[in-house]
Amino acid sequence: MKESLKEMNVLIVEDRPELCFVFDEILREQVRRIYFSDGNDDILKIASDEKLDLVILDNKINGDLTGIEWLKILRKHFPEIVLIIITGFGDESFAVESLHSGADDYLTKPIRIEVVFESISRILSERKFKEELKNNLRLETLNGLIVAVNHNLNNSLGILDLKIEELENYFLLTKAHDHNYIINSLFFLKKELKEIELLIKKLQNIKIVEFDDYVNNIKMIRINGE
Repeated sequence: MKESLKEMNVLIVEDRPELCFVFDEILREQVRRIYFSDGNDDILKIASDEKLDLVILDNKINGDLTGIEWLKILRKHFPEIVLIIITGFGDESFAVESLHSGADDYLTKPIRIEVVFESISRILSERKFKEELKNNLRLETLNGLIVAVNHNLNNSLGILDLKIEELENYFLLTKAHDHNYIINSLFFLKKELKEIELLIKKLQNIKIVEFDDYVNNIKMIRINGE
């Protein structure tokens, strides 16, 4: 995700030359590159070829599709692109619809310079905050996974260690060996090894569904395999 306007490739979808001029004046020196479309171009192709970061669309354009229809298509194919749609003053129902359709924000006419920059700045700040939250969750998830794996493996390995020690003592101290005891002990060892094998299989197909309280405010992931 680009964190500043200076790094962004921007497309303005607008069929009115005077508004294109306004956006060109506002953004030309503030962005990496700026492109324009009247709505008759293949906007999906432009978005892909030019690696767009921000698209500002007027809903009322002369192409085959409206701005909000293009917005829905762009959101589906390019979920990371910042999408801002332009609507007429006072058209609150359309504004709500556009947000529900995937717009990050909407602008009302007449376009004001400070509002454009405020909108973009707010969207970038919100996205950065969400990305930081996601990264923090990934770290918490990783820590929880380490605790869970360590807990499960240590349990099984500890039991195996005790059983092996018990068997060693049995062979050292007992002259007449009880075959049933040996067979049962080996069966027990096999069972614990199977638990470790199942844990490894779960890790290969892990689904993290929730955290459990562990110790010292540490969260442990409940491991559920497919």
